Amino acid sequence: MVVRKACHVVGILLLVSTLFLVLSVSSYSPGDPTGNCYMSQGKNIVRNLGGDVGAGLADWTLQAFGRTVVLLAGIALLGAWCLFRGRFLTAVAVAGRGLLCFAAVSACVYLTFTHDPMWGTAKMFAGEHADCAVQILAGGIVGKWLADSAVASLSHLGVASLSRPGAYVILGIAAFGACALGSSTRYSLLCGEGSGASVVEVGRLWGLCRRGLQG
Repeated sequence: MVVRKACHVVGILLLVSTLFLVLSVSSYSPGDPTGNCYMSQGKNIVRNLGGDVGAGLADWTLQAFGRTVVLLAGIALLGAWCLFRGRFLTAVAVAGRGLLCFAAVSACVYLTFTHDPMWGTAKMFAGEHADCAVQILAGGIVGKWLADSAVASLSHLGVASLSRPGAYVILGIAAFGACALGSSTRYSLLCGEGSGASVVEVGRLWGLCRRGLQG
């Protein structure tokens, strides 16, 4: 009973924190006063809906993970749902698989786009007294490091011409393995191993949606 209540509390805190992160990232403005943007003469105009905290959180999160922070938020929401249902081991499994998949996707996004399609490496000026040099990588710093490491490892093996396609293959296998490892059914990634009741619930929901689409 104590463990279940603790899971409920942690799940609620994780849910609230994730929603705040989504709010902050969705309202991100490169001109907000953060570590990457110096504001002078009192022109500290914060456009982020999360205020000063949200502006800083969005800035550092996008620097670290890029647009793949959306996937990270989805994993956190799924983990919060599992915790709220009292399934601690399932939440741990979701976190482990999700983070491995997240790392692979971040690296693949960086290999594909390099710079963020929306902001890239352009300098942003937020008014007369703000000078903001913002560089947001696709996949973030984490994705860049993982992608460069994969390409460098394949290059050292003597297959430099195939290092980039090979990196895609390795990262794709890692992402697929994270989703498929230990899965006894196609719903086990969502519900975790041994959660038969949840599998039945998701299966029924899937059946209703499929019948609705068919007719």
